[in-house]
Amino acid sequence: MAIRYSGGPLNRELLFLSGTGDHRANYIFSDPTALADDGLLRVRRGNEKLWNFIRREKPFPPKVAEYITLAGFAGVIMVDNRRIDNGLISTLVERWRPETSTFHMPFGEVTITLQDVEVLWGLKVDGQEVCGTDESYTISEIQEKIYSLTGIFLEDKAILNNRKINMPYVLNALKSIVFPENPTDHECLQRARTIIYLLIGSHLFPSCGSQWVDIRYIGFLEDLSVCGVYSWGGAVLAYLYNQLTRATSIRTHEISGAVFLLQLWAWERLPCTKPKLDRNINWNRSYGARWQEFKLSHTDTTSHVLKAYRSQFNSLSETNFIWTPYDAILSRLPEMCRSGEGCWRSETHLICWNVVELHAPSRVLRQFHMFQPIPDP
Repeated sequence: MAIRYSGGPLNRELLFLSGTGDHRANYIFSDPTALADDGLLRVRRGNEKLWNFIRREKPFPPKVAEYITLAGFAGVIMVDNRRIDNGLISTLVERWRPETSTFHMPFGEVTITLQDVEVLWGLKVDGQEVCGTDESYTISEIQEKIYSLTGIFLEDKAILNNRKINMPYVLNALKSIVFPENPTDHECLQRARTIIYLLIGSHLFPSCGSQWVDIRYIGFLEDLSVCGVYSWGGAVLAYLYNQLTRATSIRTHEISGAVFLLQLWAWERLPCTKPKLDRNINWNRSYGARWQEFKLSHTDTTSHVLKAYRSQFNSLSETNFIWTPYDAILSRLPEMCRSGEGCWRSETHLICWNVVELHAPSRVLRQFHMFQPIPDP
């Protein structure tokens, strides 16, 4: 008797979007030829040149580092960046269900939560929402605003539709500024703002137009002490959820958002994806920084092979997933990685401007050392 495997759950009543037939997972088993490049997604980021600049700059002048820390982005800088495994990200997207904000594995649901964002990147998760009123600006108003906050004058060609700023232009301008040995406080503040602004546009909230960053984020950088009270971690997770949902469509061939954070999550929880890493952990850094600077070995695990990841994920059991990877080390992490512990299991909506996404830790209670009942529909 022939057995046909659909790749989906036995009971599809909860997955109300499945009736559209648009989810790319529907085609893996029924019609794989419909998937362009066998379903491999392109990851859209424009941050490699920024990270090369940051690596040359580090260690930052003390005052610049102090301002970046005050704004709440020091943990992200510590983690640095790594090459993205497109095969791994594409396989995770195939498992993503927009209805539940979780990955559907053979053994149940798992997901990336506020806990992972704060532990791995040290981003604040229990502050004010990253949202506001979209304001209209003229080109001259944008030029004046950017110059006053960063010290960089934008030519007209660096502004798109009075809304977006060209990041390569800003980065080249930043590189051309001769930073003095004894900078003033104002010069340090402007440099910190520029680095954070580029980090926001290229690493935390990259869009499919990966060379541009929205002008609306610059307003958060006027007072960096106020910037530091916002839930940047919640906003990053909301935007990542949104991009995962968008990428599930068979008509989509690329993904953006904080996919590097998702890759770190997979390395921490899915041993079949994790490269070998032998090093001592610097407990003064965000936990994701343990993957930084050292050469990683994939001699024992799959890397960048989409079909191999699919095969491995299809055969996963609950013993192949690390449910609580942080329990033994949480008390040793810096305060920025655990200050929001009280809201990690919050059943809430995550907000990033017009993006609103469900955060449903009640569906993945095993990730918090708790018994998992059957979730409500």
